Amino acid sequence: MSKKTSEMNDYEKEIYRLLAPLAYEKRLKDQEFAENSAGSYAKWLLSTLLIMNGGAFLGIASSGENAGKIYAISGLYFIGGLFLAFLSGLFVWWNWDMHAAHSRALANPNMVWGPDWDLAAERDGENSELFRKHEKRLSRTKTGAIVFGILSLLALLGGAISIWLYLQ
Repeated sequence: MSKKTSEMNDYEKEIYRLLAPLAYEKRLKDQEFAENSAGSYAKWLLSTLLIMNGGAFLGIASSGENAGKIYAISGLYFIGGLFLAFLSGLFVWWNWDMHAAHSRALANPNMVWGPDWDLAAERDGENSELFRKHEKRLSRTKTGAIVFGILSLLALLGGAISIWLYLQ
């Protein structure tokens, strides 16, 4: 358990004075990383799943005389996969955006300037509800991104299997 600065001896206060700005800067960098990661991960996941499902849907056109029947059999799989990929990317972006907000909440300037700032007390005190809400939302959006991503991949596989069975 961390001490409040009023309970520290002079040596501990000096160490705190030297380390608090570093911890504050790290939290700001964590926020910046989360904000940058939000776009990067969402873009990568979304583009991968969209290319796979969209490519499969467009690739059916090259199947010649069977294209109409193949579209009828597998088209909804690939369209569903496109939609699910979009939802997965949206949830990834939303999750990383919340990571940035959480880092922003942790990067409290009082940790550098306030004489009695204590993260443990802040987590257990007036901001404890904020921390719990962040953790629940992060968990839900991460789960949503994973579920929609897996469903998009399963839609791609379902479409591929339906085409394979048709061509047998």
